[in-house]
Amino acid sequence: MVLHTLLADTLARRRAVNPAYSLRALAQSLGVHHATLTRLLAGRTIATSRCVQRLGRRLGLSDADIQQLSLAEARRGVCRAITRRDFRPDSRWLAAMTGLPLDAVNVALQRLLVDRVLIMRSRGAWQLQPPTESPSR
Repeated sequence: MVLHTLLADTLARRRAVNPAYSLRALAQSLGVHHATLTRLLAGRTIATSRCVQRLGRRLGLSDADIQQLSLAEARRGVCRAITRRDFRPDSRWLAAMTGLPLDAVNVALQRLLVDRVLIMRSRGAWQLQPPTESPSR
């Protein structure tokens, strides 16, 4: 589950019921500014865990789904930071660049390693791999 897809699906479902339903109306129902919602929908902004929790509760998601969504956002933020030109292979640097807590960065890194999306060839050489199809857990 990816946040921007979930938000886009929610907007589409609500527009199917009411064609006049707007992005601003969705933003208001979720308790976020419409500009923030626009950036989240476009995938330009990585949502913090706190933001994911607020949005998840307003969307009626379970705690497990909210936690999964939060981890997915952290992973996305870490992957985005790893592809930067000025990337430094350091958890604290990643936390500073993503705005995520250090613990969230470390959990995301661990998950990326387990899923073999991130390969640490040496202390200074990290490489992202395209995700492989894995059996559902």
